[in-house]
Amino acid sequence: MEVRLRENDQVLARFANGLGALGEGRARKVMARALNRAGNPTLTKVRRELVRSTSAPMAVVRSQVVAQRAWGGDESGSGKLKYTIMATGSALPLRFFTRAEFKFGVRAKVWGRFQRFEGAFMRGGRWPDRVDLTKGGMRGNVFVRTSAARLPIKTVWGPALPKELVEDRIVDVFDTANARLGDDISHELDRELSRLG
Repeated sequence: MEVRLRENDQVLARFANGLGALGEGRARKVMARALNRAGNPTLTKVRRELVRSTSAPMAVVRSQVVAQRAWGGDESGSGKLKYTIMATGSALPLRFFTRAEFKFGVRAKVWGRFQRFEGAFMRGGRWPDRVDLTKGGMRGNVFVRTSAARLPIKTVWGPALPKELVEDRIVDVFDTANARLGDDISHELDRELSRLG
């Protein structure tokens, strides 16, 4: 899943004369720098919003939400004039969230608020002598039984960052970045033109 921050035709038309004066190679580099200038803070804002809205730890969000930066290319004209923010991975298990076990089940902070997961458990044995389930690949996950029998059990999952990336609150962050892309192009264009004298 990916969302792209890209230049649009109206922005390019606004700077057509200045970009034309630079020539194709330099113009591509200016556009790439402008896209990166707009995209880098957008990546930070997207990550912060995902942490706030999902309650996932920033370390997990950083590892799963990454950017492919724009690149102006070389003499052959190759390059990539887009800044892409992508999220990878599947739904996160509840072990990544603040959680605690009670007699009713597990309480965990997911999607910005504490929620009850009735019948879920993190430890085994009878109350009050519960033991951690650390063997056999259980790794601190939260489980729920799939029937009235003791087994089988399944992992309880939280949000998936690729799905959260296309929610309206995240798309709004991109809209804000697109609105200021023209200012970033203007900044980089002025810088490059001043170098030429």
